[in-house]
Amino acid sequence: MGKPVLKDLYGIGLSPLSFRNKKYAHDEELMAEKDAGLLAIYHQDGSVVSSEYILRCKRHLEKTIEKCVSDNTIGKIYKISPDDNLVKTITGTLNLFTNTLEYTNNEAPYTFIRFHLEYDLFKKADNAILDIDDINIKINFTLSVNQEKKSFAINEKLVNLNDMAYAMDYDWYEEIDGPEEYKITINSFTVEVPDDFDESKIGFVLYDILLIMQ
Repeated sequence: MGKPVLKDLYGIGLSPLSFRNKKYAHDEELMAEKDAGLLAIYHQDGSVVSSEYILRCKRHLEKTIEKCVSDNTIGKIYKISPDDNLVKTITGTLNLFTNTLEYTNNEAPYTFIRFHLEYDLFKKADNAILDIDDINIKINFTLSVNQEKKSFAINEKLVNLNDMAYAMDYDWYEEIDGPEEYKITINSFTVEVPDDFDESKIGFVLYDILLIMQ
């Protein structure tokens, strides 16, 4: 009996195209958000559809509604996507809003505002030091009534933000006879991480932001 012949074996690895390179994708091509481990399908109209992302956002909305009902802070809910590529990878301190967002109500004054974030924070290396208390969220917004306005600032730890609702203060405004227009303008939404935040050791992915107002 002859001796077995040993041969070198070679494998081929295929990697889906990254969301960031979707301009190079073909219709119905499988893509991946590699920081979040998220798969999606690219469509010819430029949209990227992910059943994982849709399910995650649906669960986030359900959790938020339950929280608002429990806290008696039921209001209109707006979904804000922090990135055109479905999710936003946080690599350092960053203002997520490149433009201001405006919301107007001609029926009644706004009574509160709150924000709910859906995110993942995880270790990429065994020696990574991860302390969620070191991450802060700073939000600056303006409350306007007709031509008068006042600026407000929220400075909250990420771990606490989803539990908070912020009451509106109108002590600065003197009521007038006639119609009133109430407007909230969100000027900035900044994620602050420590100076020694190392993206090679810690993954921080933001899926969506829910804004609740009444």
